[in-house]
Amino acid sequence: MGVLARLRAWWRRRFGSGGADAPSDHECAVCGTAVDDPDGPCPLCRSTDIVRAGPKTSAGGEGESVAKPEASRRVAAGDDASVGRLRQLRDDGELLERYADRWQSVDGGFRVETSGGTQVVDSREEVVALLRAEAG
Repeated sequence: MGVLARLRAWWRRRFGSGGADAPSDHECAVCGTAVDDPDGPCPLCRSTDIVRAGPKTSAGGEGESVAKPEASRRVAAGDDASVGRLRQLRDDGELLERYADRWQSVDGGFRVETSGGTQVVDSREEVVALLRAEAG
C-alpha cells in the first residue's frame, strides 16, 4: 500500500482542488483517492465505485482510512479491466495480510503452510490461490 499512498498524495498535491489539504467527503473504493464529485468517476483509476470517506489517521500512513466507508457502492456497467485488476490486487493484498502467519518468502519462492502440509511455490499468485483454497 505504500506505493498507492504515495501516488494518492502526489495526485492530491498536483491536481487537488482548494489546496493540498482540502478534505473530501468521498473516496474511490478501489484505490482510495479522494473524489470531489460523488457522481463522477475516480480521477486516478476511472472507477465509479465511489463511497463516503472514512475517518483519517496519520498513524496508519498518509491519507489511509482507519475504517471502511459505510455508504452504498455504485459500479457502472462500463468498468474496464484495469479497475477489475485493481480490485483483485487489493483483495489479494488483504488476503496475504490476513494470513501473514501462514506464508513467508524464501529463496526463489514462497513457503505456504496449508492443512495438507507445507508447500513451496514460485509466485505470489500461487500463494494467493493456496490461501484462498484454505479459507474456503
